[in-house]
Order: sequence, then structure tokens, then C-alpha cells
Amino acid sequence: AWYSNNAIDIGPYLAKPTVFLSIDGLSDPAPDGADEGQDDDAATGGGAATAAPNDAGPKPVSFPVAIKRSDTYVAAVRRAFELSGSLKIFKLEEDAQSVRDNDVFVYIGDKSKRVGMALQHSADIEVVSGLELRRSIKSNT
Repeated sequence: AWYSNNAIDIGPYLAKPTVFLSIDGLSDPAPDGADEGQDDDAATGGGAATAAPNDAGPKPVSFPVAIKRSDTYVAAVRRAFELSGSLKIFKLEEDAQSVRDNDVFVYIGDKSKRVGMALQHSADIEVVSGLELRRSIKSNT
């Protein structure tokens, strides 16, 4: 049985450099009240929108699933692949100590941008907006 709620520090095990993706409001609850811990198929009803029991229409996709379907997420995965690194969704409380030189910090939103800029004071990292990353990936293809 599991007896601790402490977060496990995976920083030492991540392939470097790491592409961190920080999105304002990521910790917000899923709009449909779905459990954020569900896998993609469970959260979306097997990959397709499903009708609610009262046939009110398609169930909204949870916030984390929507992120993984976004162009910015795909661009961040591609950048991590190009660098032979890894991708991590950035959570300030858990990941600030994991940021190292040569990492990439992709932000969406003003709060995330400020965090990225602050992290540049402690490590030599690239800070780029999601839109800038998408444009640079598109121009390289």
C-alpha cells in the first residue's frame, strides 16, 4: 500500500535538455469535472465525444486532454525530440528545482512568461512563447 502523498522528484531521471511547457490556468479543474488523472481514452470516451446520460450533447473534453491535442503541445513534443530530450508539463511547486542550463521553457500566458523570465536568472534557458515555438517548428519543416 502507498503511505505517502509526497511528490516523487523525477528531475534526475529526465532526459536533458528538458522542454518545459507552462500554461496559465493548468491547475484549474477540468471544465466537465472529470478526473484529471484519467487517461486520454477514459477522459474522452474512447477518443470520441460521448453523449451525457440525459442526451444533453457531447461531453466536453477535459482541460489536460485538450492541451495534448493542441498545436503548441505537438510543437513542444517535436522540439524535445529534436533535442533528444524530454517534455514536462511545468508545475512551479514541483519543477522549479529541475530547470537546468540548456532547457527550453515554453509558456502560454502572462503568468507563465513571468515564471520563465525569472528562471532565466538561475539557469541559461531558452524562454519562448507557444506561438513562437509553433512558428519556428513550421519554418524548419
